[in-house]
Order: sequence, then structure tokens, then C-alpha cells
Amino acid sequence: MIVDIPADALARLEEIGASLPLSLRFEFERERDIVLAETGKASSYVSLSVLLVKWRAVAEAEAREPGISHRVLAEVAEYVTTYGNQVEGGSTPTDATREQPTQHT
Repeated sequence: MIVDIPADALARLEEIGASLPLSLRFEFERERDIVLAETGKASSYVSLSVLLVKWRAVAEAEAREPGISHRVLAEVAEYVTTYGNQVEGGSTPTDATREQPTQHT
């Protein structure tokens, strides 16, 4: 079953895209196009709903604090550079799980 994209969802996507800074708009439009293509072939609006929620939150955060998205990404990149990808296998790095120096008695 192919679903039609509701006009109000398309309008909200346009509003979100217009509110984003140019530095984020390309990524939004790329994700939007992928999700719209998938949604047109799907039997539900789940992916579209997730896209709307995600990017509405990004747009609101950017409106409150311009540049926040790039600062967060920079912090994540710094963290990964420092600690590596230690979240494999479901564990997250904490003070208790980071490699501790061996104590000799």
C-alpha cells in the first residue's frame, strides 16, 4: 500500500527547512528527500514523524542558541578522538570502565 504524504506534514517540512541556517539546511534536505521517498512507498508515517520531531528540535535549538548543532558535533568528535569508540558492545565509557593504571603491591 502506498501512502500519500499529508499536506500539513509537507508544510511543516518547508517551515523547518526555511528556519534552519544554511549550514544545516543541506543535511536536512538530504534526509527529507530520503524519508519522503521511503514514506511514499511505505504503509506508515513513522519515518516522516521521526524526521519532523528530530529537525523541529534542531531548528528550535538553533533559534535559541545559534551554532549549537555544530558545537555539539565538535564536542562529540573531540570525545571520540580522546576516548575512541568505547560504546561497542553496549558499554559506555565511565570513570569506572576506563583503563585504570595497574597498581603493584
